[in-house]
This record gives sequence, C-alpha cells and structure tokens, in this order.
Amino acid sequence: MRGIFVHPQQVQDIVKRHAQIQRARLQISQHAGEDQMTLQCECEQPSHALEQALRSSVRECTKLRAQVQWFTPATLPDDGKRIIDQRPSISG
Repeated sequence: MRGIFVHPQQVQDIVKRHAQIQRARLQISQHAGEDQMTLQCECEQPSHALEQALRSSVRECTKLRAQVQWFTPATLPDDGKRIIDQRPSISG
C-alpha cells in the first residue's frame, strides 16, 4: 500500500453501500514486511455473505484487498477517524 493512498471518503463510500454496517474504520498494519488492510466494522448481525460483499466493495473503491473484522455496535472508538495507520514509521 506504500505509494497508494486510501482516503477517508472511500471508507465512508464503502459503509454507505451496506446498511447493516453502523460504523467502520480501516486499519492499515504491517506483518512480515507486507502492508495489510483490515476493515473494522460494527454490525448487529455479521454474516459470511456480508463479509464477501464488503471485501468486494473495498476492492471496487480502493483497488486494494482487505480483511474484515467484526465488532459489536458502539465498540469502535468514537474519535471520527476512518483510517488508522499502524505501520512503523520510516526514518530517513
């Protein structure tokens, strides 16, 4: 994902496509030197079909792949952040 930008509006566009999602944020992390995206979603009744639809929406909106992680409603921080980048900083 380095060099590719994901904008908060794209996360909002994904959420708008799926009425079941109450809130969501995109977490960007790094594992074994590879960037990974996880769409963290608050949902009353998550399902495999909804997960597949969300993955498809992420791909359509960002041109990137993401995992989906479910949270119960009112679990995600209410800080207004739609994207959380947890990758280590690069110095230099």
